[in-house]
Amino acid sequence: MAVCWPIGAAPPSRWPTLWPDSLTPGWPPTPIRSSSSANCWPKSKPTGRFSRTYPRTGPRPSPGPSNLHLVAGAKSADALIAEIADGFYVTDLIGVGVNLVTGDYSRGASGFWIENGQLTFPVSEVTIAGHLTEIFKSLTPANDLVFRYGTNAPTVRVEGLTVAGH
Repeated sequence: MAVCWPIGAAPPSRWPTLWPDSLTPGWPPTPIRSSSSANCWPKSKPTGRFSRTYPRTGPRPSPGPSNLHLVAGAKSADALIAEIADGFYVTDLIGVGVNLVTGDYSRGASGFWIENGQLTFPVSEVTIAGHLTEIFKSLTPANDLVFRYGTNAPTVRVEGLTVAGH
């Protein structure tokens, strides 16, 4: 089943934290590294990406996403949706459901059902689930990237996710 995230809706939490600079769909991602974590890995360098998460971890900056974006694709968001026979267009995500140890991804969502390449009816309170490895491998970005925030992404299509509760 294909799932799309539109512009303005955050892609699954923590995706942008896994790459330096610009993001290119695929696997494996390159982690963000501080000076101390880079010293733990041979031939690794700090990525120079830091953010302040005060008050959660204090006033000091720590490794995190800043000035990152997912590289835009060649097709429009409408063209990506038109290729989906049966799918789900996500407009809102609910909760946090990423297990970075196992790679499991599961979140509540709402949006619109896609049938034969068309948004057909609104859907709420469903669960989308998959595995991060497969999600990263199947990302297809649209060409609608707009720079508004410190991390930015175009609409993306993800193949193979499970949608439950529909």
